[in-house]
Formats: sequence, structure tokens, C-alpha cells
Amino acid sequence: MRRFETWQLFAVCVAIWSTTWHAITYQLGPTAPELAVALRFDLAGALVLLACSWQRLRLRLSLADHARLAWQGTFL
Repeated sequence: MRRFETWQLFAVCVAIWSTTWHAITYQLGPTAPELAVALRFDLAGALVLLACSWQRLRLRLSLADHARLAWQGTFL
């Protein structure tokens, strides 16, 4: 698996974050905010699954991993 440099990870984060603001700007209007957020999360999830499938990454997590991620999600 390829290791990324810190600046590369930062650049990806900035690119994704900045496009999120554009998506929010364009979605305001006839679509309910809750639906628009759900659609963005669905699209992001589908892209992650597609990327994992393409790279043949294992998506199964242990019970301890699920607990740790739930704990982290609670505080986010």
C-alpha cells in the first residue's frame, strides 16, 4: 500500500473541503437540507466503496475497531 506525504494528505483535505462549500451553495433552494446532506453522504460512501473495490482493500473491521470508530464518531 502506498504511503502519502503529509502535504499530499493536506492538499486532498483542502480540495474536498473547498468543494463541499460549493455543493452547499448550489444545493440551497428547492431541495430540503436534510435530503441534500444525505445525498452527499451517499455519494461519498459510494465513491469510497468503489475506490476500495478498485484497490481490492478489505472492508471488514473487528469488533474492537467498530467500538473505537463509534467512540470517535460520538465525539465528532
